[in-house]
Amino acid sequence: MRNHGGMARAPRTSQSRIATELGLSVASVSRALQGSHEISEATRRDVLCTAARLGYVHVKRHGFHSGEQRPIAVSAIVVADLAMWPSYSTWPSALRGVVEQAALRRIDLSIHYLSPDDPESLQRLSGAVSRDAAAILLHPPRPGVGECLAGILPLIGVVHLHHTLPHDVVDADQESATALATNHLVGLGHRRIGFVGAAVTADWCSRRLGGFCAAAAAAGIADPVVVADRDIDDAAHQRVTDAALAHQAVTGWICANDIVASWLGGALRKAGRSVPQQVSITGVDAWPTGSDPPLQTSVRIPFEAMGRLAVDAARWRAADPAALSRRHCLPVELILGASTGPPPS
Repeated sequence: MRNHGGMARAPRTSQSRIATELGLSVASVSRALQGSHEISEATRRDVLCTAARLGYVHVKRHGFHSGEQRPIAVSAIVVADLAMWPSYSTWPSALRGVVEQAALRRIDLSIHYLSPDDPESLQRLSGAVSRDAAAILLHPPRPGVGECLAGILPLIGVVHLHHTLPHDVVDADQESATALATNHLVGLGHRRIGFVGAAVTADWCSRRLGGFCAAAAAAGIADPVVVADRDIDDAAHQRVTDAALAHQAVTGWICANDIVASWLGGALRKAGRSVPQQVSITGVDAWPTGSDPPLQTSVRIPFEAMGRLAVDAARWRAADPAALSRRHCLPVELILGASTGPPPS
């Protein structure tokens, strides 16, 4: 494994430097940079943000036999945005899939960590990526990231659609996720159902809202409650939680993701309303919690499989760069937990 620091060659940032700054072992830094589930969320956040600040690039190369054709290389782009950190709990799984599939396909992989507060990070990125690579964008679109790469190399977005750029997207069936959750609550007997979510203008969230509305209409629920906010920070989560609490007639909430479900569940319990005896809650993403059965009913989004598919999508795009943009969509799965039950009688 060889590490280098993008366009700024001196001094080169190494895992040892990151480890020294944070007081961690090099092994822990390496695992965090590759999305290992063995690393705590707090440590992963510190490593990621330090790597972004220092302009670190994590590189894995594979040897080839003489005469063997070298496949396209892959650059994975991760933006370390602390303001959006709660939504980062999904990217390690996708990154693990990218790392594993690149190794399986013997594809050279570089992982670039960017800071949204560093204007020079985009300049370093455009100078660091290989021109015979494809870029996999692993986190929500940030201004300038896709634009600085468009025209240089093919782009593969994971989950997030970049509306103004030509690129392929690897996604899950977001509409079916909330439709499954809605049908689950309807099957339990709920008729007063609502949707609550932040980042509602984001492609993934608007599609989840659409899936909820379609399933509610199909179930004959004429006027479902919708509580939504454009932003995704803590203030937005607090706003939608407070607004949802005001709808006391609702007996079942479809939350746009597990973050919102956690905020709403905590607020309901603090207000003296029991879950699920008085109010049922479902989430989306199905983050692993280690409890059996899960505490939260949720819909599993296959982030790791999406990361693997993104690597193959990069190979297909390299083989046919003139093809129309494609959207690859993977199925989702309802995971029953302890947060849903029949409505109160």
